[in-house]
Amino acid sequence: MAEPTADMPTPTPPSILILTKNEEVNMRACLDCFRASDDVVVFDSYSDDRTVEIAKEYPNVRVIQRTFDTWSKHSNWALDHIEFKHPWVYYSDADERVPAELWNEILEVTNDAAREPVAYRLRYKNMFLGRWIKHGGVYPVWIIRLFRPDRVRYEDREVNAHPVVDGETGELRHHFIHYSFNKGLVPWFAKHNSYSRMEAREAVRVQQGSFWD
Repeated sequence: MAEPTADMPTPTPPSILILTKNEEVNMRACLDCFRASDDVVVFDSYSDDRTVEIAKEYPNVRVIQRTFDTWSKHSNWALDHIEFKHPWVYYSDADERVPAELWNEILEVTNDAAREPVAYRLRYKNMFLGRWIKHGGVYPVWIIRLFRPDRVRYEDREVNAHPVVDGETGELRHHFIHYSFNKGLVPWFAKHNSYSRMEAREAVRVQQGSFWD
């Protein structure tokens, strides 16, 4: 996207939504990606590390806290109750980074009123020990991260809830970067063991109509 001149208005950035729980390791690098947005919402699940303290150092960041229940319920609560400053929202996890080329593309599509999509999906690069994992079935994965908050809600699943979009979905060319191993391998395995248990409960719920204890 071209730099604004005296004859061009400064593009309006999207609002940013970041869900957090004990993300002090990732917080600064994530928030640094969004200094150009004047509306960054850190939606925190009562972290007991320095996540909130770090977030409050940024003048463009506001912190809203809520007790986490499930990802879909938590995210839908944010979309239902948070008053975003701008008509577009970009959702990011704390261990993700938005390169300049992706940010410029986001500004391009969200400031073009002629475009019809109300949500955009994009790919990401999973990084491990400084290297992009290109194979093993983890690339490419498309995921919706940029959307109008009044046109998207998440299905009621305990884990891996898919967005339900009221309108057309477009695609972005550029990637965000995912540093899922930033906290080390032990937390990564613990997190994914938790995901697998939730997926198992979800499968039982779908098949039998109830969870096991």
